[in-house]
Amino acid sequence: HRLMVRLKGAGYYAVARGKHVGIYHSWPDCEKQVRGFPNAKFKKFPTEHEANAYIETHRVRDGGYAYSMNPSSSSSIAASLPSPYSRLQQNPAQDPPGIDNIAATALMSLFARPSTSSSSSPLYAAPFVSAQQQQRSLSTGPVAANGGVAVSNPRKRRAEKMSGEEFNAGKRARLWSSISFADAKVCYTDGACSKNGRANAKAGWGVWWGDGHENNDCGAVDGEQTNNRAELMAVIKAISRARNRGLPKLIIRTDSQLLINSMDKWIVKWRNNGWKTADGKDVKNQDLLQLLDQQLEVYPVHFEHVPGHAGVHGNEMADQLARHAAAEVAAGRMFPQLLLP
Repeated sequence: HRLMVRLKGAGYYAVARGKHVGIYHSWPDCEKQVRGFPNAKFKKFPTEHEANAYIETHRVRDGGYAYSMNPSSSSSIAASLPSPYSRLQQNPAQDPPGIDNIAATALMSLFARPSTSSSSSPLYAAPFVSAQQQQRSLSTGPVAANGGVAVSNPRKRRAEKMSGEEFNAGKRARLWSSISFADAKVCYTDGACSKNGRANAKAGWGVWWGDGHENNDCGAVDGEQTNNRAELMAVIKAISRARNRGLPKLIIRTDSQLLINSMDKWIVKWRNNGWKTADGKDVKNQDLLQLLDQQLEVYPVHFEHVPGHAGVHGNEMADQLARHAAAEVAAGRMFPQLLLP
C-alpha cells in the first residue's frame, strides 16, 4: 500500500506484468492493470524512455499475458493468442485467486478459443506449453525441389557455430546462402497503418507463429507512423523472439516485396554507402534498418514472399494482429516499447 501511495502523481507508469502491459499516464489507469493481478510488476518513471526500458526488462518474454490488448478484441484476434486456463473457460463465474471477476471476464473475452488444456492443470499454466509441444505446433520450412529435405553440409555447420564477432557482410552473404532452411521454423510478419502518410497515422506490427501459439504478438511502432516502419518492426520482433527461444535459424514470410528486396539486395549496399541511397539521399527508416543489419550479421534468416490478402492463413493472421495493434494505438491503449537488438 505504501508503494501505491508513492506512485501517485504525474509521470510515466510502466506496467511490465499486469492485465494489459504498457505505459500509462495516470495512477488510476495504472492501478486498474495491476490491482489484484498475481505477481504484478509496475513502477513510475520521470521519462518514457526509462518506462520502456523497465517493461522490456521485466515483461513476460515467452508466454503469459504480456499483450497490451483490449478485451473487446475480435474472436479471430483472440484465437491467435495464448489460451487461458481451461477451468476458467469452463466456469467463467469462478473467481481465481488474485483476479477479480471483471479481469476473469476480460481474459475470457480476449483469449477465448476451444480449450485443449486439462482441467487438472495449475491455474494459468496453459500458456506455458512444453518445448516438445511448442516444436510440434510450429510450422516447418520448405522442402527441397525434388520433394525431399535439403541436405546439410559442413559449411552450414561452420556458419551456425561462428560467433557474432567473426561475421562481416561478405561472410554473411556467402554463408547464409549455403545453409539449408528445410528444417527451419516459420513465422509470418506484417505491418499495418491507418491513414498511412497522414499526420494522424497510427501504425502497428504483427508476428504470427501458429494458431494459439504463445509467441504470437503485436505492438506499436516507434517513431514515424508508416506501414513500412511497421513491416520492419515486425521482422525485428520476430528475429528477437526466435533468438530468445534458441532457434538456430528462421524463415520469415511476408507480403512486402519491398522489405525482402531491402533485406536481400540493398541493405549491405546502403551500409557500405553510409546509409545513403545511390543518389546521395538519406535512406528512410535507417534506425530500424541498422538494427536489422546487426541482427542479420549473427543470425540466419531466409525471407519468403507470399501474396497479400490471398487467403494465406499465416499472412491473414499476421495482418489481423498488425491491424489490431494499429487500432489500439489509435485508441491510446498501446504504446511503443524500447527497441533492443
